[in-house]
Amino acid sequence: MIILVTLVLSIAIIKNMLGNLRNITKKIDFIISNKILTEKIDVRSHDDIRFITKPINTFIDYTRNIISQTSKQTSENLKISDSFMNISKNLSDNTSISDKNKNLGELNQKAVQTNVNHSQQTKAHLEMVISDSKITEQIIDSIYDNIQDSTRNH
Repeated sequence: MIILVTLVLSIAIIKNMLGNLRNITKKIDFIISNKILTEKIDVRSHDDIRFITKPINTFIDYTRNIISQTSKQTSENLKISDSFMNISKNLSDNTSISDKNKNLGELNQKAVQTNVNHSQQTKAHLEMVISDSKITEQIIDSIYDNIQDSTRNH
């Protein structure tokens, strides 16, 4: 009789443990297939199964935290990457602007040189005009003196 009671109790305990193991396996399969790391394995038993589920739940929490941190870091890295791309684009734009400014500077330098050349030519022409004016003035003065002398003598 004791053997029969022991056998029945053993079968009941084993059946209960196997049921708990099946529930744990189903929950783990559900978590894996649906990728839901917010789920945990319910621990309702007070036997050795409880000691198995506690580290599994801890591992699920740890994995969820790692994925969360990785996601946050990836988001930050994307923001940094976008910033670098914008900086690179701005540098490229600035290089283009610098090239255009260099070209404008060269054109400006040529225009200034042309203006200097024109100014030198104008100066030379004005010096000739001034020289011619002095000669003309001397001629006029000479004519005036001749007219003066001629009017005095008559």
